[in-house]
Amino acid sequence: MKPPIRVQTSSSNFPAFIRNGSYYVDKTLLIRDIIQNDREVNLYTRPRRFGKSLNQSMLQAFFDVQKAEENADLFDGLAISRETELCRQHQGKYPVIFLSFKNCSQRDIQNDQQALAFAVKDAINPFSQFIYEANPLLFPTRASLVQMLECQPTSLVSPGILKDLAAFLHQHYKQPCVILLDEYDVPLQDAFLNGFYDEMLPFVRALMMDTFKDNPHLRWGVITGCLKIAKESIFTGLNNPYVNTILNTGPGSERFGFTANEVEAFLEAAGLQECREIVRQWYDGYLFGETEIYNPLSVAFFVSGTLEDPKHTPQAAGHWINTSGNDIIRSLLLSDRSARTTRQMQELLDGGDVELPITENTVYSEFGSDPDVLWCTMLFTGYLKPSAPVPPGAKSALMRIPNHEVHEAIAERFMSWLKKDYRPVKVGVPLLDALLDGDTGRASEHLSRLLSSLISSRNFHGEFYQAFLHGILAGASADFDVFSDYPAGDGYVDLMVAAKDYSRCVLIEVKTTAVPDRLAETLKAAVRQFKERRYGDDTLICAQYTRVQGYAFACSRRECLVADCLPVEKG
Repeated sequence: MKPPIRVQTSSSNFPAFIRNGSYYVDKTLLIRDIIQNDREVNLYTRPRRFGKSLNQSMLQAFFDVQKAEENADLFDGLAISRETELCRQHQGKYPVIFLSFKNCSQRDIQNDQQALAFAVKDAINPFSQFIYEANPLLFPTRASLVQMLECQPTSLVSPGILKDLAAFLHQHYKQPCVILLDEYDVPLQDAFLNGFYDEMLPFVRALMMDTFKDNPHLRWGVITGCLKIAKESIFTGLNNPYVNTILNTGPGSERFGFTANEVEAFLEAAGLQECREIVRQWYDGYLFGETEIYNPLSVAFFVSGTLEDPKHTPQAAGHWINTSGNDIIRSLLLSDRSARTTRQMQELLDGGDVELPITENTVYSEFGSDPDVLWCTMLFTGYLKPSAPVPPGAKSALMRIPNHEVHEAIAERFMSWLKKDYRPVKVGVPLLDALLDGDTGRASEHLSRLLSSLISSRNFHGEFYQAFLHGILAGASADFDVFSDYPAGDGYVDLMVAAKDYSRCVLIEVKTTAVPDRLAETLKAAVRQFKERRYGDDTLICAQYTRVQGYAFACSRRECLVADCLPVEKG
């Protein structure tokens, strides 16, 4: 059966996205922001995979005079098309220079320099015909552009080459340029991680300054990246750039990532309204300014996967947690294995809110010497969220892990980087052993002890306990995988702990109550749900695993009861 919508997860090319009929979450009012704010240089920082490249491609398609006729209908029916006067004045009216530094992560200075040179050459190539046909006597910057087009980039290019291109295009089209730079911070991050930051910084700074500072051929510049590199490092002297980070309030906070209403509409279009709670638990939780935001690519992957296979399960998506942005966090964690950092990370993993510092500017020279840099980097790369909107100028804020997806990423990867013997490995073993042995009394005792020693009064809410159990059991044994909200029987069991050799698996249903006196009643409800939804009778699970065990957990504050839901023995 044909799926109700086409979901795109692999392309950030806006024209192709629209022409292929892919479901598009409308972010075109970013165009209005750029025009109405009318700031010469605009810097937007968001976590990786939150739609920055697609937005840059969208801006290019709107402003581009070179493809004005070809792109004219791309915006029909989108929000920006209702701004008729704005579109009349600005759509298809400017030469657009687009370059991306996403491939400038080559781990040595020679290859990084070459990658930068290729990125610049790729920005010039679309205008090669005009450049070659131009009269050299009338276009004074033509010579440097021809030289760049005809050479094989092997080293640093002239920092002024993009300004030369802007001058040429301004003269050719009689309009100043829109210059779009995507993933601007990648080369400096790579240089820092691989030991040649001091050599790379002067060139990147010079390229940025020559392109964006006092450039009479620039109409608007839009720069996107993950981190805001300190002005003293790279933006020295830039004329009052507008900077929009995840802490900014206002309409700009909705331009990257999906809002709750946008996710609701997406799920409705896909016919997956029943998945809204799973999607919320796994991919919601970000706070950009005052706006609740979902991870957009993770939602798209979930929708795409579920349309292909109704039994598709949410997971910590590799397309996000395996990005190069994690390398900087790994470097910070390996340089700081202090007890304080381990304790704070553990408290976050246990579902707590932790008071942590906020510094919007990234200063690579301070990495390794300032332990607070870790938390700011995790905040701006999407691994932490403010628990509430952050007032302007705040030096610290309560932060927490946004959702299940990030919790899994941290439990699986970051804690192993931080400390090989991290605490859940020790404390989770007795609990897992008790469950495998079928000893519900011992399991109740161990879990109640863990709850008493590891959580605070802020953690007494239903979602916390499932995440807490997931983290504890995930660290208990390398021989088992742990899955949340796993499809089983006629629903989704809260947790599945599965042996990698398929010898056995444990299914767990978790229910909570705010009233300790109702703990036994809550346990009965969990057992009843386990049986009514036939989790233990799931055909696929029973076919895969030699032994299937089932348990109900009831939690209230720091107390827990565990009941056997009748294990299914085979063979």
